[in-house]
Amino acid sequence: PSGKMARPAARALGGRRVAVRRVLRLLAFASAITCAIAGGLRATPFLPCLAPRLAWSAKSGTASVAGDCSRASKLVGRRKHRRCLFAGTAAVAGDDDAAALLAQAEALRREAAAEEEALQAARARQEERERREAEEEAKVAKEAEKSRLLLLDAQVSIAQGKLLRLEAEADATSQDLEAARRQVVEAEQAVAEARGASASAAAALQEAPAEEAPQAPAGGRAKPPQGAMSEAEWIDLSKRFVDMSWPDQFATNMRVGPQGRRKLAALRNGETGTFILPGERIRLLEEEAAFRASFKRFRDPLNGFSEAKLARKGQECVVQEAFKDDTFTCLFDDGASFDFPFESADGYKS
Repeated sequence: PSGKMARPAARALGGRRVAVRRVLRLLAFASAITCAIAGGLRATPFLPCLAPRLAWSAKSGTASVAGDCSRASKLVGRRKHRRCLFAGTAAVAGDDDAAALLAQAEALRREAAAEEEALQAARARQEERERREAEEEAKVAKEAEKSRLLLLDAQVSIAQGKLLRLEAEADATSQDLEAARRQVVEAEQAVAEARGASASAAAALQEAPAEEAPQAPAGGRAKPPQGAMSEAEWIDLSKRFVDMSWPDQFATNMRVGPQGRRKLAALRNGETGTFILPGERIRLLEEEAAFRASFKRFRDPLNGFSEAKLARKGQECVVQEAFKDDTFTCLFDDGASFDFPFESADGYKS
């Protein structure tokens, strides 16, 4: 266009160009401020213009922005310059915040490192404590095992001793059993002989009604049976018993029986008493009630109570044989012989 119509169009085009340039400069200024804040400017004294500072912070690709900021300052005047200065102050304040954050981060890192070291030290102490506890438990378990082994050894020794004693008792029992069998055979023979003698005596009584008194043994006193130990032999045995070995003592005790053991103990201790042993001279109970009560264990004619036995209360007799049922056969001075319970002897103790 030309003439009057071309002038308004030129002015409008020029106004648009100025507006575009201003928008571009404002965008460049905002971009420079954003780059300065993002780049973390250090706290330094301000220059009259931010262009050199912005160029140094952005390092690459910011020279034109800094120039634009400087030219924008010149174009817009002091008001625009003050705005740019305020933006720089904000950037420096952001830099101080970043430095504070870095300091806090460093402090947190150091605190974390210290906590890590403390945790490692605590773990080491815990491991050391657990190791010591394990060693103590192992030591206690070892001592307990040692004590248990010692106890087992003691139990084995006791069991071996019991086994030896039982073996000795078994041998002694077998010997006693054999002796008992011999006694049974002898008793059966004696019973047979006694029955024959009773038959002969009955026949003699029928022929001669007058009853003859039993003949007293020669010398007027009953004699001990053959094989019975004398008092001197008992005293000698009690002296030798102390020096015997354990098996010999055990065998001696089994041989002499309970009453023999009581007599040996009494001789060693200097005591006296009544002992139902072959060859011992004893006295029967004198009180009738006690004498009758001594037969309460038996009801048979051989070992039980009878008027003939009652007539012998309080008399002395010599033990001929003792039996396992706690009865004995005794011989009186007039030659009579009866079986009595141990309880019938005066001074008897079980």
